[in-house]
Amino acid sequence: MDRRLLLMTGLWIAGWNCPSATAWGEELPGPVQKILASWAAVRNEQTRSGYAVRTLQAELGPMRVESLTRRFDWQQPTPHQLIAIPTDPTERQFQPQIEIELREDGELARIRCGAIEHQVPDLIQAEVTLVTARQITTQNEIVQASFVDNPDELPPPAWVTKWITASQKNAAVKARFRRTDYDEATAVESSSVGQFVYRAPHDGMYHVQPAAPPKTLSHRTAPSGEAYVRLPGQERCLMWRGSDLISVDFLSLSYDVLPRPATPREILGSGSFDQVWQTLAAPQSSLPMVAGLDAGTVLKNYEWEIRGETKDRVTLHGTPVAVPDAMLYSAVEVIIDRTTLRTLATRVVDSARSRETIHQFEYEVTSSDPQALGAWELDLSRFQETPPATEIEGVSRDEAP
Repeated sequence: MDRRLLLMTGLWIAGWNCPSATAWGEELPGPVQKILASWAAVRNEQTRSGYAVRTLQAELGPMRVESLTRRFDWQQPTPHQLIAIPTDPTERQFQPQIEIELREDGELARIRCGAIEHQVPDLIQAEVTLVTARQITTQNEIVQASFVDNPDELPPPAWVTKWITASQKNAAVKARFRRTDYDEATAVESSSVGQFVYRAPHDGMYHVQPAAPPKTLSHRTAPSGEAYVRLPGQERCLMWRGSDLISVDFLSLSYDVLPRPATPREILGSGSFDQVWQTLAAPQSSLPMVAGLDAGTVLKNYEWEIRGETKDRVTLHGTPVAVPDAMLYSAVEVIIDRTTLRTLATRVVDSARSRETIHQFEYEVTSSDPQALGAWELDLSRFQETPPATEIEGVSRDEAP
């Protein structure tokens, strides 16, 4: 069947129905089911409909019917509007709902996530431009590029500058957190708890321990149609102390002492082309957007938008525009407290959009006095130091939290 006709058929049938909604575990109404099926049918096509459907992946994830129906509750207020509400409370705090508007012919017209709104034709054009540039590059042709600042570039939202300023006032931060990881490649959702310590400018600790996962089924779905497997996370610890980075291995009861990169050249070119040193240079780089924020990095390396606001919270969405950050992340979202301007939660999506990591924080110490932390380092008395190698060729990706 012609894909465009399939899209139109789903919308035409929807037009004869009253507004509908579904909850997770309930059968989808026919019109919504047909629309989602039409998206899944064209998601891999190199057509305008295929490009349009793929623009939704950044917010909805894999465009498979079983994934869309497990991860979201669906509402259809009108024949030309769909609302997706995340079923996972952890995810819902970042995006309470996603609104999708359809044209008369069934094609996607607009997507709105909180206060951020995109016209789908604009997203399609950006995707086509990117694909074309990649094709030209593979043919060893010159790609035209502009190095002139956009004259229409808007200043960052006021909340971003307030948040950065407040962060710089804290020379000591200690927080406990709950961490959730979603891994599309392995279809695993893992749960952890831990402690984060920051002492300006470069000392600190990131210690994460396994936690019992929820006993209910995951809200994410693997390509097989089965729910993600929920497992405890792995214990790991990184400590930054003076000029050293200490990486602790809890299985072998050993630890490595590595020199902390001190210059941009070492950070960007220290034997690892995946930029792992960038995340290991300091605790505030390992767990971004929490403490010790650098105005130059945060403002220049990311394009910021306000995703949503409530009476006590503001949600910021950052898109990496600098190459080192873009190699690591495709998006960063931050929930900040309107009064204290502390980071309450972060959501980091990797560059392949196959892995998401969410941290939720409870603060024990926030002070301008570095000595306010007291004792914070992990006791290494039961661990044995690994003898230093004559030459360190790189650092395993698994060491980066």
